[in-house]
Amino acid sequence: MNGESAQLIEQFGRVFRKVIGHPATFLHNDTYLNCDTAMWDVDSHIINAIGHVQIIQNRTVLSSDKLDYFIDQNLAQFRGGVVQLQDKDRNTLRTRYLDFNTKDSVGIFQNGGVMKDKDGQIIESLNGTYDSKIKTFTFADNVNMYTDSIFVKTNRLVYESAKRLATFSNNTNDNT
Repeated sequence: MNGESAQLIEQFGRVFRKVIGHPATFLHNDTYLNCDTAMWDVDSHIINAIGHVQIIQNRTVLSSDKLDYFIDQNLAQFRGGVVQLQDKDRNTLRTRYLDFNTKDSVGIFQNGGVMKDKDGQIIESLNGTYDSKIKTFTFADNVNMYTDSIFVKTNRLVYESAKRLATFSNNTNDNT
């Protein structure tokens, strides 16, 4: 959609479009991808985005320093650096390993993540999901929830952010 400069590069028998901009902007599935620099592998339909990367869909914003976007799979794949997902209600999830499906509006994190809601409540777990369409975070595996007066440890927790409602699994311990 937008960029300061674009050039065609051929390397190793493949064609790339290098887009540089402040920001370089792409649109797919009603989702904007903004970054400083993008290398678009035209043949394999993959965009490698670097620098001030943002995925913006509706009012959910994911930001990081890099991502790989697999166009045919509708998949934004963040690896390594910290990625932050913030929904319209200012609930903020941070992790280092997140896949976001731009068609389904679902993010999946693994290897640890922490969410802080707008009231300061913190929920952390090893794995989880965020479904933007129904505004629901699901946390699994070694889940800890902290508020100003409660600490809860469980195996699974579903947080409906619009209702500000947390539902716990059977195996729950609270330390109030």
